[in-house]
Amino acid sequence: MTDSKFLLEADKLLGQQSKPEAREALLADLIAELKDRAGSRRRSVPGLNRWSLLVCLTVLVHAYSVSRGYVITPGQWLASWKQKPCAYKAWMLLLETARHPSNCEATCGGLSHNGHVDIEYYHNLTKERFEKVYVRPARPVIVRNATLDWPAMASFNLSFFRDLYDKYPKSYAPHHYRNKLLPFRLPMKYKKLQQAFHMSEEDQAKPWYFGWSNVDLNVHFELQNYYKVPHFLPEDTEHGQMEWFFMGTSQEAAYLHVDHTIKPAWQAQIRGRKVWELHPPAECWFQCPLFGPTCRTEIFVIDPSVWYHGTFIYPGELSITFGMEFV
Repeated sequence: MTDSKFLLEADKLLGQQSKPEAREALLADLIAELKDRAGSRRRSVPGLNRWSLLVCLTVLVHAYSVSRGYVITPGQWLASWKQKPCAYKAWMLLLETARHPSNCEATCGGLSHNGHVDIEYYHNLTKERFEKVYVRPARPVIVRNATLDWPAMASFNLSFFRDLYDKYPKSYAPHHYRNKLLPFRLPMKYKKLQQAFHMSEEDQAKPWYFGWSNVDLNVHFELQNYYKVPHFLPEDTEHGQMEWFFMGTSQEAAYLHVDHTIKPAWQAQIRGRKVWELHPPAECWFQCPLFGPTCRTEIFVIDPSVWYHGTFIYPGELSITFGMEFV
C-alpha cells in the first residue's frame, strides 16, 4: 500500500472511532506501522523516506490534536495563514499537549447541560473564596454589581479611545506581539489600530468587532482614572501594565478559540451585552457540559488557556469589554 493510500485509510479509521481511548490505541498502532514502513525503506530511498515520514507524522499529529479536542476549521486556518504563512503552528499544539490536566470535578462539576456559570455578587465575594473556588481549579464565574461606580461606564466608546490614543501618537507603535490589533470582524483595509479607531461612518454602520492590547504607559495611567481593580483578587495578585479591550457591534464577535497564555483574566462588560460560549478542556469533554453563559455589565473571570471560548453580541448593541490578566 502506498503512503497516500495508507494515510487515507488511517484518516478513515480515526474518523470511525468515537471514544478517546480507542483513538489513542489506534494512533499507537499507526505510529508503529509508520516506523516499520520507514525502516523498510530507509535502505532503498533515503531522501524520499525522510519526506514521507515527515508528512505522515504531520497528519498523525493533527489527528491526535483532533482527538484531544483541539480542532482547527478550514476558515480559521486560512485566516491564520493570511497573517503568517505557515503550514501548521506546531508550538500551539505543543502547549496544548504539555499543559497540566484540569481537575474536571473542580472546574465544572455540578453544572447542568443548559446551565450557566456560577454567579457571585461583588460585595459578598471574598478573596479566600475567589482563590479557592475559582482561581485554583480554573472555574469561570460571573461577578455582578462589580462596575457600578466606574467612570468607564459612562465614558468608554469608539471616539473616547480614538481621542485618547491620538493624544499620545507614540501609543500606536507596536511593542512586540503584545500591542497589536485583533481584527476579528473588520474590513481588510483596517490593518492597524489607528486605522480602526478612525473607521469611516459608513463602515461603523455595518457590523464590526475588533480587540487590542495596550502597553503604552501614558494611556495606561489615564485609564486608571476610569476603573478599579476588583477587590476580590488575592492579596498577592500581580497585575501587569497591559489592558485588553474588545469592542464592536457584530453579532458574531470572537470565534471559538483558546488563548495560549499562562494567566487567568477578568473582563468587565462596560457597554452592551455579550454571550460567552464555553467549551470545557479536552480531558473534561465527556464530563462537563457545553453551555453559553451571558455577561451583562458585570465582571467575567475565565482562564482563557483552559476554556475554549467564543463570544456573541446582542443585535443592535455596541459591546465594550475591558480587562486584565492576573497571577
